[in-house]
Amino acid sequence: KPVLYPFTGSITGVVTIDRESMVITVITNESANSRLKFLLRSGIIILLSGSGLLYIIATEYFHLTLPFIFPAWGSQHSPSYFYTLNGIVAGIYFLPANSTNIGFKFLVTVGKASFHIFLIQMVYFWLYNHLPRLPLHLFFSSSLQVAVDIFICISIGLVFSEMAGWIKKINLLS
Repeated sequence: KPVLYPFTGSITGVVTIDRESMVITVITNESANSRLKFLLRSGIIILLSGSGLLYIIATEYFHLTLPFIFPAWGSQHSPSYFYTLNGIVAGIYFLPANSTNIGFKFLVTVGKASFHIFLIQMVYFWLYNHLPRLPLHLFFSSSLQVAVDIFICISIGLVFSEMAGWIKKINLLS
């Protein structure tokens, strides 16, 4: 039985998630779609996304600091949020609402487990900085180390998410 999640904001509609078949459907009203099309056509989203990218480049490579932003947070502060806007809108607009593709199902599963993955990242990187570690830099390049870290966090996070689901089912039955 699909679960309904209504949402409102700049786009209004309903998200349905069928947990058995792992199918997500997004239904929006026509006025929201027309507003989204207007934003895409007018270039506002592209302009905001480009300004976010320029802000990230300016803070990371040219060491731009603004007096109201803590220097260590430069590229992670609110002006950089617009950088991802293009990808989010493209995903809403161009990804299929329903898919049987295994890659899409994996992304849906990772998205559902994102909170658990975040919690695992918090513990993993705390341990990474506080416990003695193997000299992995002797075996892996820094890019491969990042890939290994991401793989570990996502894998353990997915297992943690599944375990949380099992515990929730057990608690509901007792």
